[in-house]
Amino acid sequence: MVHENRCKYLIKHVSTRNAYDVTDEYDYSPVSYLNIGEGFFALSTKGRFIKMFGDESVAVREYIKMRKIKFRLAGKEQIAGIIRYYESITTGDI
Repeated sequence: MVHENRCKYLIKHVSTRNAYDVTDEYDYSPVSYLNIGEGFFALSTKGRFIKMFGDESVAVREYIKMRKIKFRLAGKEQIAGIIRYYESITTGDI
């Protein structure tokens, strides 16, 4: 669990087995999930991520733009920072 407060953000590591003649290889890839109160949903695209914030999606989009965060390249701490920002504006603790 990367972030656990009102919102929850976790990264699940998924492996895929590739069988070859003599050996097996495994490819590992992280899959990020976010729960803002309606269950966990995979974070696949920037647009889908922003829509998850509902009425505050415009503010979240501006925060991402202001911080110059590239969603596809963002690390887990940057995503957690966006979530903390969302929590702060929805509780009034800016």
